[in-house]
Amino acid sequence: MAMTNEEGEHCEPILSLHHIHAHPRDDVEANLIMLCGSGTTGHHGAVQHREKWARDALRAILRASRPDFARYLAVKLGGEEKAGEWIARVL
Repeated sequence: MAMTNEEGEHCEPILSLHHIHAHPRDDVEANLIMLCGSGTTGHHGAVQHREKWARDALRAILRASRPDFARYLAVKLGGEEKAGEWIARVL
C-alpha cells in the first residue's frame, strides 16, 4: 500500500534513520531524523542526493520542530553562528 506524506507526496513503505550532520556521524537523537526510504530511495534518498526540494523540506521541519538539533549543532560546531552557516550551506 502506497503511503503519502502531509503534502500528499508518495512515501516509501520503509523508514530509515538519517544522520543530519554526517561527519562524523553521531548516533544521538538530536542528530537523527526518520525519513521514508532506504537512503537511496524515497525522501531519504532525495535528501542524500541533495535534491533542493528535499533539503528545503528537511530544513523547514528542523527549524519548526527540532530545537534539539539546533542546540546539538551549535555545540558541535562551536556556536550558533557557525551552526547557522552550516545549515545555510548544507541544508
